[in-house]
Amino acid sequence: MRLFLVSSALLLLSAVTAAGARQPRATAYIFTTTDCPIANRYAPEIQRLDRVFAARGVDFRLVYVNPRETAAAIAAHAQKYGYQMDVVHDADHALVRRFGITVTPEAAVVGNDGRDLYRGRIDNRYVNIGVERPAATQHDLSDALDAIAQGRPVPVANTRAVGCIVADFAPVTFAKDIAPIVFDKCGSCHRPGGSAPFSLLTYSEVRQRASLIASVTATGFMPPYKAVSDVGAFVGQKRLMESEIALLQRWVDDGVREGDERELPRPPTVAENWQLGAPDLVVTLPEPFLLKAESRDVFRIFVIRLPVTTTKYVTGVEFRPGNAGVVHHANIRLDRTAGSRELDTSDPAPGYDGLMARSAVYPEGHFLGWTPGQIAPLVPPTMAWRLEPGTDLVVQLHMQPSGAVEPVQPVIGFFFSDRPPTHTPTILRLGSQGIDIAPGEPGYRITDSYTLPVDVELHAVQPHAHYRLRDVRGTATLPDGTTRTVIEIADWDFRWQHVYRFVAPLPLPRGTRVSMQYTYDNSDTNPRNPQVPPQRVLWGQRTFDEMGDLWFQFVTRNDHDRTVLNAEILNKMTGEDIIGYETMLRTTPGDAELHDDVAMLYLAQGHPADAVRHFRLAADVRPSAATAHFNLATALSMVGRLDEAVTSYREALRLRPDYAAAHNNLGSVLSTQGLVPSAIPHFRAAIRADAANVQAHRNLAWYVSALPDADAAARAEAIAAGEQAVKLTHARDAEMLDALAAAYKAAGRIDEAAAASHRARTLRNRG
Repeated sequence: MRLFLVSSALLLLSAVTAAGARQPRATAYIFTTTDCPIANRYAPEIQRLDRVFAARGVDFRLVYVNPRETAAAIAAHAQKYGYQMDVVHDADHALVRRFGITVTPEAAVVGNDGRDLYRGRIDNRYVNIGVERPAATQHDLSDALDAIAQGRPVPVANTRAVGCIVADFAPVTFAKDIAPIVFDKCGSCHRPGGSAPFSLLTYSEVRQRASLIASVTATGFMPPYKAVSDVGAFVGQKRLMESEIALLQRWVDDGVREGDERELPRPPTVAENWQLGAPDLVVTLPEPFLLKAESRDVFRIFVIRLPVTTTKYVTGVEFRPGNAGVVHHANIRLDRTAGSRELDTSDPAPGYDGLMARSAVYPEGHFLGWTPGQIAPLVPPTMAWRLEPGTDLVVQLHMQPSGAVEPVQPVIGFFFSDRPPTHTPTILRLGSQGIDIAPGEPGYRITDSYTLPVDVELHAVQPHAHYRLRDVRGTATLPDGTTRTVIEIADWDFRWQHVYRFVAPLPLPRGTRVSMQYTYDNSDTNPRNPQVPPQRVLWGQRTFDEMGDLWFQFVTRNDHDRTVLNAEILNKMTGEDIIGYETMLRTTPGDAELHDDVAMLYLAQGHPADAVRHFRLAADVRPSAATAHFNLATALSMVGRLDEAVTSYREALRLRPDYAAAHNNLGSVLSTQGLVPSAIPHFRAAIRADAANVQAHRNLAWYVSALPDADAAARAEAIAAGEQAVKLTHARDAEMLDALAAAYKAAGRIDEAAAASHRARTLRNRG
């Protein structure tokens, strides 16, 4: 046994390294005092761990933390309890602060590369002071050391130790004790130009808010990193340790001393420019939105046309709120249709109120969004996502009025790669869209799960709900029955929603079941309940409704596995989306767009009869909308109700005579009924209305060729239509080549017909 008197962690590490030639895998520090009865009772277990793991490359150090204990008293204590390991006297608490030690006994393990690998209890024998199990059921330190000895990640890197409180006899100062905490844990937001309402990078700034800081950290309100996981660390999640929270309060209690400026660490660099570097594309609103000075929160959706003329490969997006004082968070989507833009255009002010259009979606396999302090790291070029020309950026802002009129003009930067991705993630949504919470219900629970059909890596999770959610739990149950907590949030707060990305992706083998469980509190004791007295709550996208999603981002081993996974997930999520739309329609049965959306989902799942029901309801709500009758007619034709389909197509054309798709589809139905001469004028009308309508060209070529009494002009018309169909599809569509072959054959051009047929067969053989 050797005794080191330590004044800094650096001195200790250098002394230990010089003490022997062998380089250990790790060093375990066990913190104790001579007079802590709980620590003393652990002496046999500490000695056992030393004997077991010394042979496996782990060095043990016994650290005495009481600065008033003498070297003689420490030596006598170590001898009395039979300790053979080296002993350290941490008289000035350099190691206590280094590891954030709060009680004795407590352990800290450091790898030979200097990385912290474990901190916390030895085992779970003590539940609390005075509450002790007959025997431990979890052996956290032993499990951590076993993993380290095998070169595996530590299963649980941080646990809460129970024991004698470590008293600090040195005065707490801003320069020495508080600035390192505030700069590291708060400075990314609380800086000039940051997302927080004030800066905390100087003594004067922190001093004037010292009591507030101590209060909000003690309650867990700040920093807003509520999620924990036992499968690995999240990117950028800087949680305060209990010892740091206690130190902040002690600083306030001791009179907020400034201390010696020479001990003050360098403040974090204030990022005047983009935190991810210079973007390749920057977009913003053409003009600011003026947020009124009112009391209620505002949700507003803005649509920004992206000036992209060729396919881009996006590795990241950095969002600037445009007014951090009032912008709380942003939901971000992409829309390759004109749907969102039309909703924005219909409102004279920038943006529009309401719900995001169904056509506004995440980029394939990726999450987009922003909350204060969150800058999603760039993904490697191998996982970039595609941004196609003609895409709109759709941004929903949650804004909290300040009491004065505030301009809001968000700015978004895009970062591109010069090469296409080789891996596209898949996202899974678990949850329930059948939420129905009775007023006053304090413990409403939803659950969902999915069993993986292939091996994957889990890269990120994103929970989402509204105000009444109380707690979040997402788990992964491996094929061997082991359950791991992927994410847990014990005190959900709607205002702080993040994408939680793992520092190291989590491998999940085929057969793993991922699950979620959310609990809601719709009682009047829930201070976040937006309705007082409580009201019945259904699933919905409005703030006063409720939602319950847990998103997972997976990466598969190969494209085949991704295809299998995508197909299963799409089917599962579509089924749940149908439940959600049906739930919303219970409260808004006159919403034609909701009827259209759910009808399309029913078609995707192969339930055209249900689609007919909803399209008919949409047409009843909007009898003057040609699209409503067109949709109904299309669904009617799919269930074989052709006469009704003809009637609905004719009504759509009465309302919009140049409706190309309606002309083409009506012609197809008439042809199916054997009324080809009546169908052909509609194919011609479809082409006049839309010369790029490929199906109309194909149908005109096919059905004119089938007329037994067609004249030369009609045969020529059929050939021209077939050639145009092939041209529009770049000769890569076998169906168009078949139509052209039929037109050539009907005109007696046998060799050309044979050539077109051969090209069609070749395409089909290629798969």
